[in-house]
Amino acid sequence: MAVLGDIIDGTGATITDRGWELSRIAIVSELSGVGHGMLNEAVIAAGVNIGDAHPTITTAYVREILPVAMPRAANQVKITYLYREFDTNANYAYQLSGDVSEEETTLYWNHGDSEFKNMELEYTFPGTDDINPDYAGKTYSPLHSSTYLKPRPTIRITRFETLSIAADDVGAGVALNGDIIVDRQIRYIGKVNSAGWNLRPSDGLSAWLCVDISASKQADQVTWQVTYVFQYDTVPGFTKGWASHAQFIDPNTGQPPDDLIDGTGNLYYTMYPAENFSLLQLS
Repeated sequence: MAVLGDIIDGTGATITDRGWELSRIAIVSELSGVGHGMLNEAVIAAGVNIGDAHPTITTAYVREILPVAMPRAANQVKITYLYREFDTNANYAYQLSGDVSEEETTLYWNHGDSEFKNMELEYTFPGTDDINPDYAGKTYSPLHSSTYLKPRPTIRITRFETLSIAADDVGAGVALNGDIIVDRQIRYIGKVNSAGWNLRPSDGLSAWLCVDISASKQADQVTWQVTYVFQYDTVPGFTKGWASHAQFIDPNTGQPPDDLIDGTGNLYYTMYPAENFSLLQLS
């Protein structure tokens, strides 16, 4: 039967720009196998696996296991475990791109006045006997609507993660798993930023919509590659983004009255609830 000696810390460690790198050592004796079979027997007996956390520096995980037969001691194997810490923002990829979406609007940009105005058509019916008396001699100015391509700047951020973050329901520092990521998706996808997002504080409330959070588990079974995607939107004449414009139209004229009051007859409706994007700890 294999007898495992104490697993002890190595005599040194390294701190890099990605965090701690540490080693621990175990001695397994009274092994019965030979060659690689003996090494395998020792690793199984030691019971430490790839992805296990360091007992003291719990943000460092086993990345390599190095078993070596001890040449001067029969049936003994020395196992070195290499632990590496994974910085949340290590291998951080920040990509900026743009997209367009087809929208419909009744507004156009008036270069002369440097403002958005309604697209209005105007026609005066002849005042003749052959014209329906309901229309004869009257002027109508219906609104015209048109589709256009609206630009949408996009931020795409990819990073490797091993632990939960402040945005997660379980709090920060828990080993990351699929359930935590799904809860994060439910919380953030389809939400706009609350005011003061650390990544884009000058853009204000609801300027950015989280359109995707995707994740894939890496081969070490500990690390997740997580990608976040946000799209930007603005609304003419409105301080918030991702909103729908609604305007009262006079059924008699087909156009908005001149005395429309903002907030009652002229409204912008925010379409998505807000969430604190700063808790995602993106930078």
